[in-house]
Amino acid sequence: YVIFFYDRGNTVSYGTPLAWKDMYASAGIEARLFIPALRVPFRLIFAYNNRKIYADDTDFAFRFAVGTTF
Repeated sequence: YVIFFYDRGNTVSYGTPLAWKDMYASAGIEARLFIPALRVPFRLIFAYNNRKIYADDTDFAFRFAVGTTF
């Protein structure tokens, strides 16, 4: 499978107002390969950070995962 995604969010303390300018956002693509012999999916995730908040935030992220999502 190939999945395109867009994600937006952040965490705040209780009682702190939620502001759109403080939200992180990313868009990307994920490839899922299911190996029947192992009975788990292998996932390759590539994301682009299109909403950098801090100067040291990276532009791109690559992740490798084994298993299902929540």
